[in-house]
Amino acid sequence: MTEKPPNPPSVSSDPLGLKPGEIFWNNFRVLNVIGKGGVSTVYKAENLQTKQYVAIKLLHAQKTRDEELVRRFIREAQTTTKLDHPHAIHIWEWGIDQSERPFMIIEYLAGETLAKRIQKSNGLNHNKALDIMDQVCAAIQEAHSMGIIHRDLKPDNIMLTTHQGVEDWVKVCDFGIAKLEPENEEVGSVAQATLTHTGAILGTPMYMSPEQLRGRKADARSDIYSLGCIMYEMLTGKPPFASRNTAEIVVGHLNQTPEMPHRVRMDLNIPEKLSEATMRALNKNPWERPTTVQEFITSLRKAVEKPQRNAKPILKEPTTAGATVNTPTPYGMVVDPIKRVCPHCKTVASGGNFKFCLKCGQDNTGKWLPYHSLDKARSGHPLAFVSDPHNRRLVLWLVLGAVLSWAVYAYLSKPTELTGRFTAEFDHQLFNDNVLSPTLTRMLRFSSMEMLLSEKAETLNGLVKTPYGEHNLSGKIVQTSPMILSYDIGGSIEKAQGRLDLAIEGTYDKLGRSYDWTVKAFFQGKNVKPISDSAKMTVIPDRD
Repeated sequence: MTEKPPNPPSVSSDPLGLKPGEIFWNNFRVLNVIGKGGVSTVYKAENLQTKQYVAIKLLHAQKTRDEELVRRFIREAQTTTKLDHPHAIHIWEWGIDQSERPFMIIEYLAGETLAKRIQKSNGLNHNKALDIMDQVCAAIQEAHSMGIIHRDLKPDNIMLTTHQGVEDWVKVCDFGIAKLEPENEEVGSVAQATLTHTGAILGTPMYMSPEQLRGRKADARSDIYSLGCIMYEMLTGKPPFASRNTAEIVVGHLNQTPEMPHRVRMDLNIPEKLSEATMRALNKNPWERPTTVQEFITSLRKAVEKPQRNAKPILKEPTTAGATVNTPTPYGMVVDPIKRVCPHCKTVASGGNFKFCLKCGQDNTGKWLPYHSLDKARSGHPLAFVSDPHNRRLVLWLVLGAVLSWAVYAYLSKPTELTGRFTAEFDHQLFNDNVLSPTLTRMLRFSSMEMLLSEKAETLNGLVKTPYGEHNLSGKIVQTSPMILSYDIGGSIEKAQGRLDLAIEGTYDKLGRSYDWTVKAFFQGKNVKPISDSAKMTVIPDRD
């Protein structure tokens, strides 16, 4: 493992640090310092028994008085030890030495960070970027399946090494502020509540999701947003929002949409579909991002797949000089057999030579427009009235007036207030396609729920009751168009087994006088990959 801070502190910052040649923990000979930071120092050392190089990460002696730093250091050791993946850094051993300094014995990585590679290359080839992201996602997917959220993914925490002759082998590092789901806490581990206070912002703002910047709870979709930032930077050579002013970066993540990668770097020939897949991960709304890391990397792979070759085009038969373009004939009209209309100057031509227009001189072979004349045989038909252009405009205005009148009526009318007790029935059972434990099956697979709603002005509040539990709902009502009212309410149910997020979206069509409801569910829990589902919903008021 290597650490390369921009401005390393002097050796005097940790006077009690290890010295070259010193034997540490009875089994490791210290060789040299390979990285220094304000909190810890990383040493290269040799295992006396196996002769294998390792890295020793040691907290500075004066920092051992900071309880939160010590907790975070131990949390990194606990979290990383749980992971056993070829693309995640491995910790051989951790503990507290005789001087009461926490330490970790980590695998030694010789290489460079992804941040340095991007800086040297000023953006990577999209195939190389996809290969690196594929390895990163493999490690993060494994972490998510164990209920571990990294929360500080960035190019500086991704190492590119050589493994068994394979270059650019990825290792994901630094799980120092990683978050374990509550049910994954083991006896004796540092409690999450003591490490991360409510509303605390931990991470690097340049790669943090909007919900993290607002101090809200992070989940798998927060890591996916950070992965989107990293993919964006690999493709363009710069992060989505870059500034020396941290406030400007935060405002960008909260309120602005970055330019598409293929437009930022036209010289790199980035596929447009790859740009779109990357931008989906950068959506401000976590519900609009990929639900899992696997879904994210799959969308990136599909974006660069080469389309199948199209069949050979069918050659059209050559047309004669006098042939006309096939256009619809209005009712009550017929095509004049001896007249044509020039498509350029609209001059009516007649006769036997239909190659060149006598007025503008253009060659109109196969391009002449047909000349329509009134069909005398049908001129007495009632529909012949509509064949006249002036009459058609009159009919159009009459129809438009009727539609506008109905629209005004629908706009001024209001739907019934959503106040009272309701039963919501789904078109299918939630999470029916996911493999769950018997306990979670009973709690998560349900096809209806009870709601208590109260509508006031433009707000909607209430309570939802499901087999998983009860929780408050809150949301708003927005007039999205003259004919449509939109409802957006949601809430989260947290239990020992995990957290269930519910988002209920609905629209009211004033013209059709009907509701259209959809419920979206997202679950994150112990030893379960993040899962999501959605269903159409019918809201039925209780009459009792």
